[in-house]
Amino acid sequence: MAQLLDVVKYYKNYRALAVVSIAASSVVELLDLVVPYAIGQLLNVVSQAPVDSGVQSVVNQLGLWWGISDARSLTLAVLLGAIFMVTVVRAPVEPWLGVWFHWAIALRSRRDHGEQVIRKLLSLPLGFYDDHYPGRIA
Repeated sequence: MAQLLDVVKYYKNYRALAVVSIAASSVVELLDLVVPYAIGQLLNVVSQAPVDSGVQSVVNQLGLWWGISDARSLTLAVLLGAIFMVTVVRAPVEPWLGVWFHWAIALRSRRDHGEQVIRKLLSLPLGFYDDHYPGRIA
């Protein structure tokens, strides 16, 4: 277990970036839940069953703002718009978030560790290099 803690120490400078990465990934995963919910609500509209109160209040507000009285068509448009926004807008953002955040933490930590190793090697006395061959050190 001590070895795992040694590895975790390399990432302590990137704790905030890791939290942002986890939060961003969580938001994207939560957005994925909008699609099945909206499809369920679409099925309610098509089967003329009542939709959830949250969806109904959004549709009512939009109907008042835009002056649309056909609630069924507006509900279909709102739900299809939500599905469109989640699937089309999320699609290019999700891979960028995953690749950038997750790799940035690992690569920056590796860079910092490499710099520590080079600093240590440059601070060793010359006698150390007489006893140890440079290829063996590398």
